[in-house]
Amino acid sequence: MKKYVLVLGILLFAVVDVSFAENITPIVQVTPNATETPVDNKTTPNTNNTNKGFYLGLGTGIDLPGNNWDPTYYVGSATSLFFGYGFDNNWGVLLDLEQDLFAGNGTNLYNFRGLIDLKYAFSVVGWQPYLLTGLGLVAQSLSPVTNNTTNFDALFGAGVQFDLAPQTHLYVETKCNFILSQTTSFMDVPITAGIWVGF
Repeated sequence: MKKYVLVLGILLFAVVDVSFAENITPIVQVTPNATETPVDNKTTPNTNNTNKGFYLGLGTGIDLPGNNWDPTYYVGSATSLFFGYGFDNNWGVLLDLEQDLFAGNGTNLYNFRGLIDLKYAFSVVGWQPYLLTGLGLVAQSLSPVTNNTTNFDALFGAGVQFDLAPQTHLYVETKCNFILSQTTSFMDVPITAGIWVGF
């Protein structure tokens, strides 16, 4: 009888032990994936809008006389200084200041222009062709003969700018300036090259 009780006790202990073992939830250790790349939420800066913001430019070149020009004047010199603002990568506006000098027949003719120009640059990577149109005033003076006049001035132009660095450009452009006097109009064509820098 004692043997039967002992065997029954062993069987009961085994059943209880198996049932307890089945109810235990195993602990699984999660190891990080070594090949997983961390997510970087930082965005790459956009460097395409290199024309946006304020900029300052300086250029020099020649000025070709056009129609109704005094035949005693040949090729003149041109120097330009401009302050601009780019609204985006295409559209901009600038204050264009230009000094032209013509020499001939013992006299010098000085043209000082101040115009407000509208600029449109085409979106091309590395270089951008652009168009100009503007309106302003031109003051002309003769030396040594004293003769000063001031007239309206309108221009149409085109050029191309090359990216040297972010917001730093080399440019070459030509403009047709129409001097509108009270009696007639005449034209000159400055061709200049220079550099402009944004800030």
